[in-house]
Amino acid sequence: MQGKDNMDWLVSEAEYLMRIANHRLILERDINSALSALKSADARLFETNDPFWIPVREQLARDISALESVDKIDVAGLSARLSALGETLLKLPILKPDRSVKAENLSQAGAEKPPAKYWDDVWNDVKERLSGLVVIRNVERPPGPLLAPEQAAFLQQNLLLKLEGVKLSLLRGQPETYREGLMSMKTWIESYYDTGSTATRDVLKHLTALHEIDITPELPDITTSLKSLEAAREKRDKAARGEAG
Repeated sequence: MQGKDNMDWLVSEAEYLMRIANHRLILERDINSALSALKSADARLFETNDPFWIPVREQLARDISALESVDKIDVAGLSARLSALGETLLKLPILKPDRSVKAENLSQAGAEKPPAKYWDDVWNDVKERLSGLVVIRNVERPPGPLLAPEQAAFLQQNLLLKLEGVKLSLLRGQPETYREGLMSMKTWIESYYDTGSTATRDVLKHLTALHEIDITPELPDITTSLKSLEAAREKRDKAARGEAG
């Protein structure tokens, strides 16, 4: 009787561990904990020294193999990469008004030439005043708004807040908000930062690479081994009741 009770206890432990594995995997996507629980469950069944549980152990082996084949996401590593990215953002060159460069071809923006000399003098005066404030550059894409220093600081803070949102989405396993946050950051950088800078281009490449990472890979179904154990226990219980009858 003591041996039978000990075997039942081991099987109950194995079932409990398999339930824990399913809970950790389904609700928390914790692959490592699920693997550890399944292996411990298999060890309990091994300790019974009962060949009756061999089919259950075979199914456990398949579930363990399926879990081990899943690409594991290094959440801590990704979070560290995002933190390092935040430090880099503060050093990127922001597009700012360049008061030292004279405006070029500004007169082309006007309509028809003023008819009187008085208007010529007014126009020339306005053009001279504006030349220190407006810069016309030839770029491959339309530039974003040029920012004053105080606006640049506000931009940096907002980007850092977006970055914190991305890190939170990573920790919570929310792939949609994770990717949306990265794309929003990329759009802001392309609009307000100097994309001709090597540092800026490197950050944009980094954001693209992070965007392509699947932070919630598809997980296998490991409920089969638990169902197999439950069915085996029910079969053995029915056989025991039949013998007792």
